[in-house]
Amino acid sequence: FRSRLDAAYGSRAAEIALTLAAHHDHGGSAAKAIHYYRLAAERTTLRFANRDALALFDRAHTLMRRLPATPERDALELSLLAGKTQSVIRSSASALRAPVEAFEEMIALARRLGDGPRLSAALANLSLRLATRAEYERSEAVGKELDELRRATPLSPDVISIDTTARVLIAS
Repeated sequence: FRSRLDAAYGSRAAEIALTLAAHHDHGGSAAKAIHYYRLAAERTTLRFANRDALALFDRAHTLMRRLPATPERDALELSLLAGKTQSVIRSSASALRAPVEAFEEMIALARRLGDGPRLSAALANLSLRLATRAEYERSEAVGKELDELRRATPLSPDVISIDTTARVLIAS
């Protein structure tokens, strides 16, 4: 029945991603549920319903822990954490504490995977979060890690912008 339901919607499955996620979740198919929760969260984010998206990313992240430890699982977790942290940041100014731990997890995962672009994004975002919490010394230390990475790999314009904002906050 599950595969018939997926097949029935084919390329339109994204339209009912939350229904499919719940269906696979209740049916015990964690991998499929994660896929559809993530898809539903991404679509929900596009509607600026960030708290709802956060709940969907959280559920996917919880289910992800049931999967065996593999590099693919690490990459999936990194992706879920990226979506989750952005949803937290966009949904509440008082939620600045939550992304710190998530960015630290993202840094560890990106290092383990050797994913330079995601590592630089996580470092820049962590530095900015710490600076907004007035943890300037920690923010500066993370900025130095980003400088080391910059010597080996060019940074994206988005990462440079986030890093610049963090450095301005530290300097002020």
